[in-house]
Amino acid sequence: MLERIFHDCNDNLPEGYQGHSLSMSDIVELYDGDNRDFFYCDEDGFTMVRFDAEQAKPMQDVDEDG
Repeated sequence: MLERIFHDCNDNLPEGYQGHSLSMSDIVELYDGDNRDFFYCDEDGFTMVRFDAEQAKPMQDVDEDG
């Protein structure tokens, strides 16, 4: 399933999609309505990781000038 997600999010992006292609170091969340599982994408494939989305800090705006 994760390999299909990787393929669909790289080679088969839906029309109007505004995000970036899935790439190494991205986290994929699978949610079945009751449980959430998180997988880290690296050069060897996917590895399940512990991740608490509720404790994640929002990204800060980055000033391109430094």
